Amino acid sequence: MEVQEQWGIHHYMELFDQSEEINYLLDRHGHFLYVNKRAENISGFKADSIIGKSFTQLITEQALPQTVDYFQKAVQGLPQHFETQLRHRQGHEVDISVSVIPAIRDEQVAFIIGITKDISERVYSSKRLKISEARNQAILDAALDCIVIVDDEGKILEFNSAGEKIFGYRKDEVLGTYMKDMLLPPYLREPYVKAMDAYKQTGAHDILGKRMEVNFIRSSGEEFPVELAVTVVMVEEKPIFTAYIRDLTDKKLAETRIRETQAQYHSVVDTIKEVIFQTDEQGRWLFLNPAWEEITGYTIEESLGQICLQYVHPDDREMNLKLFEPMLTGLKTECRHEIRYVTKKGGFRWVEIYAALNVDEHGAIKGTSGTLMDITERKKMEASLILAKEEAETSSRAKSEFLSSMSHELRTPMNAILGFAQLLELSDLSASQQQDIAEIMKAGNHLLDLINDVLDLSKIEAGKVSLSMEPVEVKELVMDCIALIQSTAAKRNVELVLSPEKCRDIYVYADYTRLKQTLLNILSNAVKYNVDGGKVYLRCGTTEQGRFRFWIEDTGQGMAEDQLKQIFEPFYRIHPNSNVEGTGVGLSIAKRMMQFMEGDIGVSSQLHSGSTFWIELNYARSPLLEPRPDPYRLTLTYQEPNHALQPTLLPYTVLYIEDNKANMLLVQRIFEAYAHVRLICAPEALIGIELAEIEQPDLILMDIHLPGMSGLQAMRVLQSQPSTQHIPVIAVSANTMSKSIKQAEAYGFKDYITKPIDVPQLLEAITRILHTDQTCPAADSETSRL
Repeated sequence: MEVQEQWGIHHYMELFDQSEEINYLLDRHGHFLYVNKRAENISGFKADSIIGKSFTQLITEQALPQTVDYFQKAVQGLPQHFETQLRHRQGHEVDISVSVIPAIRDEQVAFIIGITKDISERVYSSKRLKISEARNQAILDAALDCIVIVDDEGKILEFNSAGEKIFGYRKDEVLGTYMKDMLLPPYLREPYVKAMDAYKQTGAHDILGKRMEVNFIRSSGEEFPVELAVTVVMVEEKPIFTAYIRDLTDKKLAETRIRETQAQYHSVVDTIKEVIFQTDEQGRWLFLNPAWEEITGYTIEESLGQICLQYVHPDDREMNLKLFEPMLTGLKTECRHEIRYVTKKGGFRWVEIYAALNVDEHGAIKGTSGTLMDITERKKMEASLILAKEEAETSSRAKSEFLSSMSHELRTPMNAILGFAQLLELSDLSASQQQDIAEIMKAGNHLLDLINDVLDLSKIEAGKVSLSMEPVEVKELVMDCIALIQSTAAKRNVELVLSPEKCRDIYVYADYTRLKQTLLNILSNAVKYNVDGGKVYLRCGTTEQGRFRFWIEDTGQGMAEDQLKQIFEPFYRIHPNSNVEGTGVGLSIAKRMMQFMEGDIGVSSQLHSGSTFWIELNYARSPLLEPRPDPYRLTLTYQEPNHALQPTLLPYTVLYIEDNKANMLLVQRIFEAYAHVRLICAPEALIGIELAEIEQPDLILMDIHLPGMSGLQAMRVLQSQPSTQHIPVIAVSANTMSKSIKQAEAYGFKDYITKPIDVPQLLEAITRILHTDQTCPAADSETSRL
């Protein structure tokens, strides 16, 4: 009390207790000397609990530094007014305004008088206003359309970012200016002023609340189309107009392009020769272009809305529905087929129809779109071509059959002529008679060669050539040909320069007889058309493509370029009047045979410089490879302890039906290594069937391509007879087509082995079938033999 009396504080306390404001006294160090009751409402603390505390304990941490600064200035004798934040007892912040006035006694600050007001509501309202203004400005700036706000005099109050982009003005350039002068073209300024005046007088105008298209002007002076909408609000009894302006430049350009595109589309659609159509889900025409009228004679107007099927030829309607069914049931999304459409005149036109499904976003079928192409003329041409082809084939078959028949008819008397001539050669004839007989034999053999060539050519043209494709040893082939051509070469004084040893251990995939015929023909020509004392060279090697090739080079007269183009044509001879015997069909046959064997043949030559013929074939693996020590051999030789053969049991019997001796020899060689497998062979199907009935083999290997009865036909016979239907059969064929393999499977063959025979594959198939086949009674009782 002594201090209070000394400084007169009690006077302020009495005064502050009656005040409606928050009042307090602070010492020079910031401690509360007095606080009135009003402070309890703003701080949440009791007045008595505040006295003695530092004001810093009530100020928020964020506002404290600035508040302390203000207090220090007051201590220095300078009154201060500021806003800060109080920390309420419950933890939240309270915005306050503070006035601190120094109380001076004896020229020094004795204490600080404080007056505080709660300004939370004002601060909150101010923040909300700022947020609202910022949000409105953000909305204006984020708007894609230009927003212009003008007052009742037409002055621009607001201009957003989109307006800057659209018109080319900065915001500060247009604020406060008249809208009509800055944004409107000259011819719209007067109507704009009249509209503003009319609204001021009547309070209404027909453009308010509506969208309209007008032209505005950019800062560059360019006039451009916009979509305009105007709204109005009253502020202090005066209208404030807001114009929403959307630039239509791109839209107008797009519309122009669309119109141009549509014009082009209609130009194309209206002139195209194909019918372009669209149907609904019920199959009714929705769209047809003018080509429809040209093809069918029906007008577009009378056809739209009609069922499409009624325009299909009556005989084709069922087929048309079947062809469309997979698409309409969802199995396909499009279809294409050929069908007949009726015309208005009662005829019909062939059309190729292409249709694709139209579906909505949910996948529901909404109809079809597609085209109809008139193919009537093509169909007529195809029919005429088919007829011409059939006539040509009939003529070719008749010719081939005639040649074949005549060749066989000529062969019979020729056999008699040559046979009797050979008998006469053995008789006691004079030298003159022997010379006559030799001429008969020479002419007869030449005629027989001609008959054989003509027969071969007729078979080729009739498509009746049969080949037995297999690995062919090149050295053996060359030696056979040398043996046959040597005498002819010696008679004509032509040297054969051959190196058969270079062909050792080389195999090619071919028909041995046909390849020998081809090579012999070329060697024979190289000798016959050579010069006296000439040479014939035979070489073999590999091409860059990895195929085997023969080169046959001679030192004869050679050929001109025009002759090379015809050399492989039937009946063509380079020197038709020469005394060299020949038919002119040998090279033609050779060309066809090489094609059948997936090979090739060719020639290079220069006139007076000899010729070089070449033959090209695919390499093949040797069929006589020694059996390797693998699971196949171990199984068939029963060398494993678990599979040892009991001496009291009979061996397996395997029947091999094959007409090719080389293949038969190969299989015999394979089974020579297996003492407990007995192999029997048959050269044709009928003999094989008879042996199967007698021998009751455990397994049959059967060639598919057999003379007379084929392997497939023989399989049917075996399965039809109770005594043989249980015997498992493996097909052996040079045909590797999947269709042929599936056909053999359908006939009941247990496996399908292709030529050239893969030995391990063959042994595996035999072992597997002998072990596992349960359809054979013999197998049930003798499985223990393995």
